[in-house]
Amino acid sequence: MSKLKHISTHSFPGQQQSGYIMLLVAIFLLILMAGSAQLFTRIAEDTITSGTLRDSTESLMLAETAMENLRGQFIGTLNTVVETPTDDLDRNIAGALTNNIANPDTILFPYMYYVTAGGGLDQTQPGILQAIADGEAANTTASTMTARSITFAANLRLRMNDLFASPGGTAISPMIFTLNSSGLLTAIPTTTAASWDAVDTTTMPEKAAAWIEVTQNPTIATDVDLFVQAMGQVGNAKSYVQRYIGTYNTVTILGNISALAEASNINRCVGC
Repeated sequence: MSKLKHISTHSFPGQQQSGYIMLLVAIFLLILMAGSAQLFTRIAEDTITSGTLRDSTESLMLAETAMENLRGQFIGTLNTVVETPTDDLDRNIAGALTNNIANPDTILFPYMYYVTAGGGLDQTQPGILQAIADGEAANTTASTMTARSITFAANLRLRMNDLFASPGGTAISPMIFTLNSSGLLTAIPTTTAASWDAVDTTTMPEKAAAWIEVTQNPTIATDVDLFVQAMGQVGNAKSYVQRYIGTYNTVTILGNISALAEASNINRCVGC
């Protein structure tokens, strides 16, 4: 009679533990990979944010410098600005403007503009800078200006290129600036920069434009207000600044607009 043998199998504890360890290692590696990817993404985003903040700060400083450069020249010695009309009209621009509010084109310098509803200086609030900020932000298609006057619209949008015009062969454009190798503000002749896009950002990544907007005084219809405005661009960052220069009236002479004139805190919204 044969004897039956009972054979039993047993798993060793070490084999089960080895399987658990491999699973835990795999999970740990997945967590580590996900954490590393998130870290690299965060570093990349912080780098982009840091660069954007740097360019934004630089563009603001550049715009302010360009604005003050033009303002200082305009209220100081106009001979340092290349312009037409020349000296005789420089000394009489106050009276000339106030006496030609309905048609100021021949009085204004190449870097001076105004918004109109058809009656010359008929707008009492400056609007060109905001229109350019809106147009640049919305990537509005630039149009070719035929005069220094800008037709009023409720939601006016402009591009920097819009401020370059040559009606009748007369060059109209804002003053263009860049930084030289020493970091100093340098004017670019309009003959080499016929438009904002024509300023080569490859060799000159920092650039700024400054101009003056002329409006009718909101309180006295026969007076004329002047605002200096500027846009600075560094990379893709753009900054916009504006400052009140002064008011011309029928008895004002150029010297009465002092370099110390401060009026940015004046509420110019009549009836608000």
